[in-house]
Amino acid sequence: MNEREIMEKVTASLQTVLELDDWSLPEEVNRDTRLSEDLGLDSYDRAILSSPLSKHFQLNFIEEETQSEGCLTVGDLCDLVAKKL
Repeated sequence: MNEREIMEKVTASLQTVLELDDWSLPEEVNRDTRLSEDLGLDSYDRAILSSPLSKHFQLNFIEEETQSEGCLTVGDLCDLVAKKL
């Protein structure tokens, strides 16, 4: 799986979480997009993000991974996925 495919699935996972709050992704999302400041994800949103990520990538993600200090941007999420592939 290449970087573009990872980014597409990560953004699909983020959209799944944002839809729970009746929000949607901004038009431009890139590796530098911040999960909290730019997308408005709170700690609960970041915790439940592990579920759609697991579904989209057929991998096991735990809440602590998506809530960690090292996972602050969309790029951090993509890197987390790439490490697990």
